[in-house]
Amino acid sequence: PSPAEAAPDSFDLTPLLFGKDKAFKRAPVVHHSGSGMFAIRDGDWKLVLGDGSGGRQTPKGKRFGTPFQLFNLAEDPGETNDRYDAEAETAQNLESELFQILANDRSR
Repeated sequence: PSPAEAAPDSFDLTPLLFGKDKAFKRAPVVHHSGSGMFAIRDGDWKLVLGDGSGGRQTPKGKRFGTPFQLFNLAEDPGETNDRYDAEAETAQNLESELFQILANDRSR
């Protein structure tokens, strides 16, 4: 058993090993830029919680500044087509998931 303050550090990959790809569900991934911009990715969807990219070379936008941006990375890997308005429910679910993850962060 893990200590109470510990978090899981891995995923059960056995569904993938036995050809049951649909049974595998990985937790969302949280991205954080050097300028403080947050994004969350779950499957094909990525929600940027800011009004810019955060940028690696040239940071743009304010973290948690609206409008947020939503991209379907399978259809738009270059993140050129913001789907935030068209997929509002997906955006809200990802936003809620990120804030839940941040609220459970015990390292602060």
